[in-house]
Amino acid sequence: MICTLVVGSALYVNAQDHNKMKLNEKDVPQSVKATFNSAFANASDVEWKMKEGKYKAKFELNGKEQLAEISSSGELISKGMEISKDQLPAVVTDALRTSYANKEIDEVYKIEKGNETYYKVKLVGETDKPIMFSADGKVVTEKAKK
Repeated sequence: MICTLVVGSALYVNAQDHNKMKLNEKDVPQSVKATFNSAFANASDVEWKMKEGKYKAKFELNGKEQLAEISSSGELISKGMEISKDQLPAVVTDALRTSYANKEIDEVYKIEKGNETYYKVKLVGETDKPIMFSADGKVVTEKAKK
């Protein structure tokens, strides 16, 4: 029984790691690279990952760390850039103070997906998925511990 639990846990961890993997640029489809190069022509230090069938790029542009998510067919799904915590809307800052009072902000990204704006917040000491807020301060996804 203990062996089954250990093996099951190992398979779960491997499945999680497999769900998000780093890629070499040569492994990124041409349609994805074409979209990326068109939208972010002067990008540097590009790092590619694949998660849930989507290509994610983390890169530098105009002195800022930025993100892009592109479908395998080459559609730009979302894009974002790192911002300072002072640039968060007051409603998002208030939501953070209320729900995560004893946590410190590590990184903040402003994400544009379609016609919507989101704020991706990573907290110090939290290695899980960051918290995603809508522009009106509502939590969209959450994995950090309160």
